[in-house]
Amino acid sequence: MSNNYGDVAIIDYNDWNKRLSSIYKPREWCETMVYSPNEELLAIGGHDDTIYIYKTNESGEYTLQWEILHCHSSAVLGMDWSRDSRYLRAVDQAYAKMYYDVENSQKVNDGGTSLNDPTLWKTVTCKLGW
Repeated sequence: MSNNYGDVAIIDYNDWNKRLSSIYKPREWCETMVYSPNEELLAIGGHDDTIYIYKTNESGEYTLQWEILHCHSSAVLGMDWSRDSRYLRAVDQAYAKMYYDVENSQKVNDGGTSLNDPTLWKTVTCKLGW
């Protein structure tokens, strides 16, 4: 869960009173948070126009792996992971649709054509279609 300052609390699913971890990197409230299908990564999209990719480990620690800055010009509203947890797609409030290769920490400029196979994606939750 996240508050209006962007602080993120990771709560135990079986005991909502038990906080497992806290993340303080987002600078504004978070619109969307999505775990990768392999459950090793957590993507957080905020109203600070940034996506934060955190790597998780078995002891419950979260380490910032990649901070996607200066790509979105407005709040990140939705994100979807690819089935193999390699790619992330995101939409923002300015109707921009962007793709990222999380494994190599780079934006995929031709993602609209090279990553458009619907079977590639684990979910289709973004507010704008492809």
